[in-house]
Amino acid sequence: MTRLIFRNLLRTKEAIIFLCFSLFPMLLPIAAQFSTKFMQFSGDKGSTDCLSFFGAVLNVNYQTILPMIVLIYLVATTFYTEAREGTLFLYKDISRRKVFMAKTAALAGVVAIYAILLFIVSTAVYYLYMASQPYASDTFLPIDAATAQSAAFDIIGTMFAMLLCLLVAALVSQRFGTGITMLASILYILTSQIAPMLDTLRYFLPNAYSALVDTLGFTPAMGAATALFIIYSAILLAWGNHAYKTLEY
Repeated sequence: MTRLIFRNLLRTKEAIIFLCFSLFPMLLPIAAQFSTKFMQFSGDKGSTDCLSFFGAVLNVNYQTILPMIVLIYLVATTFYTEAREGTLFLYKDISRRKVFMAKTAALAGVVAIYAILLFIVSTAVYYLYMASQPYASDTFLPIDAATAQSAAFDIIGTMFAMLLCLLVAALVSQRFGTGITMLASILYILTSQIAPMLDTLRYFLPNAYSALVDTLGFTPAMGAATALFIIYSAILLAWGNHAYKTLEY
């Protein structure tokens, strides 16, 4: 069922538009041809490796919110729109829990495809264009531990934030329309973006632990971020599954 839903999702215009955002790094060499500060990348000489560049691009895409808006709309379409229009087929031998988990897994698969495509495009842009720039190290991996830790949190923390946003949207869309789902999900995104800057809130969101690496150390910070992600995911999945089982069509 997950495979079937995943294939159907990839054919939707929302999923296609979302995946098109993986082409974002291709705009960097184009923007460099114009005298503008828009999308200008810079850094110390030899400081930027390929993996750090991918982490930065992934984080920037999340910060701009536009890809997430499309993803949230895809989630709302997958749950709320089907319930409202009565287009979901339920079978006696398939529990609603399996349907809900299959849909959620398929949506997570779309996010995974997006991340893979973004990685491929980022790598191509790095070696075809950025490697010739003075700030590029022309290496795939970071040259020091601090840069490696920063790149790891950029990638893993952003993926945690994206998946939690997906689960928030999946939960809210069980009971509310696209507008409320968008509002609630965007509020989560904005909260996750400002969390690293707030002394208290940074302890409660996985991606915010990037600001605590110097204080806690890399391994404890990553462990705490992963633990929070697992706890929040379990709560949102259980709550969303309950809402789906009691949903009336």
